[in-house]
Amino acid sequence: MIKELKNISNEGLFYPDGVIIEQQYFKPNSDIHLYRYINSPLDVNKELNIVFVLPVKQGQTYNFGDPLTNLKDSSFYTKEVKDNVIFIHPIFKNIPWYANHPTDITIQQQTDSKNFVTFIKNKYSNFLSLNVSMIGFSKSGWGALSLLMHQPTIADHVFIWDAPLGIDELTFGYEMVPVFVNDAHFDTYDLNTRLPSEAVNLENKGIYIGGYHEFEVFSELITDEFVNYPNIDYVLDDTLSFGHAWNIEWMESLFREVDFILKS
Repeated sequence: MIKELKNISNEGLFYPDGVIIEQQYFKPNSDIHLYRYINSPLDVNKELNIVFVLPVKQGQTYNFGDPLTNLKDSSFYTKEVKDNVIFIHPIFKNIPWYANHPTDITIQQQTDSKNFVTFIKNKYSNFLSLNVSMIGFSKSGWGALSLLMHQPTIADHVFIWDAPLGIDELTFGYEMVPVFVNDAHFDTYDLNTRLPSEAVNLENKGIYIGGYHEFEVFSELITDEFVNYPNIDYVLDDTLSFGHAWNIEWMESLFREVDFILKS
């Protein structure tokens, strides 16, 4: 349940390049800030395309780059992005693996994600229609697919870059233990284990997977399994070659796979 919501900054703060940013404070069980970027006025008589840009790290820690700065500071954003597209960047207090901690009620990231997506959908429910996407890389790419498998109504499309999709055991790397705690709990989120029973949740969704840098083997483990489920519609482009960081080039390459985010 949403316990608190308030505006921190004024609606429509304009940057010199024409981009609008709005920050909101969202508090279900843990502190989450939602940053909204728009590059033109929105038309309620048309479909609104909402893109959730899922972070890899907690807080405003950008070891792997700041995705919205990549967008805002590039000519790509103001020149290539269509009207009626907004990008929303949630910032978590704890390391995000997009899963619920087994006992700590302040780390319920799967539930929080569902809540803030629902809040945004309700906020813009007056538009002709809503089309929701999530984009992530590394652990947030894993999180995007995990959220879609667990909660298929959360989004219509996911864009994933260099993510450990096939990771099948709890490791002490990748900061997994603070969220999953133990192997038994991680098994309830393991994509490989869940795929046979939850593949139906991925049907009629758009899944766009880009190239690899650090996680080629992990990514291939699950994409090799997708061929066994003909009703899963996915695109895999393993020709992209960029570093393990937010990068406008791979983001644009993934967005080019659809026709509702970028101009032709």
